[in-house]
Amino acid sequence: MNNTDYIVNLFRYFSKFVPKHVLKEMFRLPAGTQSHGYAEFASEALAQPDDSVIGDIGAFIVSANRKYVSDRIKANKGIVLFVEYGTFSYDPGATEGVKEQIAVTVCREFGFQNNDNLNEALLMNTTNNILTRILRQMSADQGELEACGLGRLINFPAEILPVDSETFFDNSGWTALFENSHTEL
Repeated sequence: MNNTDYIVNLFRYFSKFVPKHVLKEMFRLPAGTQSHGYAEFASEALAQPDDSVIGDIGAFIVSANRKYVSDRIKANKGIVLFVEYGTFSYDPGATEGVKEQIAVTVCREFGFQNNDNLNEALLMNTTNNILTRILRQMSADQGELEACGLGRLINFPAEILPVDSETFFDNSGWTALFENSHTEL
């Protein structure tokens, strides 16, 4: 892969936070139906060190397809790490000329039956702690990219918004909105 593989690079970066058993479950497409590079990428993701893994994450989604996201989130009962890519601006001749709008959501199912306000506060606190841990790691990792002159994982500040369970498939949590930037080589 190279630095123009923007979507794959997002998947690659955020997969480092996901436990290996969750990744293994995701990579189940039969060999005859896999796109070029699938097996190599899956092997690479599974070989990453575990030093950034957040054990509470039970599902990982990188998509802008609402139907796919809906199906995946509804099928999960644990904490979800959802990365949604958005608008790009593209200027191949400029330093950091490729800019992406990114939303990173950490959420969990929150039903109103058998729940109360304290439980909601604890849930929201847990998902916020996971999201801010990811943002802190992105800040730490950003130093490596800047040293190489390749761009920025995240342009701070990130705007953090609560997830509305009514519009997000009965899940609550937090979303960080930010822009990242790259220099195309």
